Amino acid sequence: MIIFAAGIIIAPLRHMRQDYWQKYCQSQLQRIGQGINAYSADNENKLPAVATTLGSPWWKIGYQGKENHSNTRHMWLLAKNNYVNPTDFVCPGARQGKAIQLDPSQAKNYSDFPARRYVTYSFRIICNKQSADKNTDGQKVLIADLNPLFEKLPQNTANSLDVQLSEKLLNLNSSNHCGRGQNILFCNGSVEFVKTRQMGILQDDIFTLRDTNVYKGVEIPSCETDAFLAP
Repeated sequence: MIIFAAGIIIAPLRHMRQDYWQKYCQSQLQRIGQGINAYSADNENKLPAVATTLGSPWWKIGYQGKENHSNTRHMWLLAKNNYVNPTDFVCPGARQGKAIQLDPSQAKNYSDFPARRYVTYSFRIICNKQSADKNTDGQKVLIADLNPLFEKLPQNTANSLDVQLSEKLLNLNSSNHCGRGQNILFCNGSVEFVKTRQMGILQDDIFTLRDTNVYKGVEIPSCETDAFLAP
């Protein structure tokens, strides 16, 4: 009877905790969105960006070398320049309620997030033909909970990335919220929790590229309508 009663109590408590993390995650994304707005206002209406070369690997998080062009380096500018607290880049659901501590004063010593555990969101990879200006379609996806395709990356950045799509990967939501869905930050600053990866009229999968089944970590969208958030 005691075990049965405990089961009845624990289940709703777990659900309440997940709802709390979901809402706290939304508030974090809103703060990141505010940081992007502040950065843009100080930088001629540009989104945070570092120079990249076509074909550079976007998955090498934490590697601090000058030749690193990871996709997370763009958003790291917000932490490095005090627009966003570094801890806001870790979803509370992914960290199980435990904050990843990094003193903002330490951020200036890095050119990217120190390691994967310091960032559990995925950021839009801009296509070559897309403007880096902040003035873009407000309903475009900008940031979302961690892409399930790239949750586990090679720890050694000298190794190569090789992710092949499968039926399972195509149907996974982000693990940040126990696979229930993902919070998404749009260009207009709004945040929404959605239970699907397909967005818009075209039902575009925000975690994959069109007509791409194998990922080596250097792919980019061919057009603006193909949203792709990674890593």
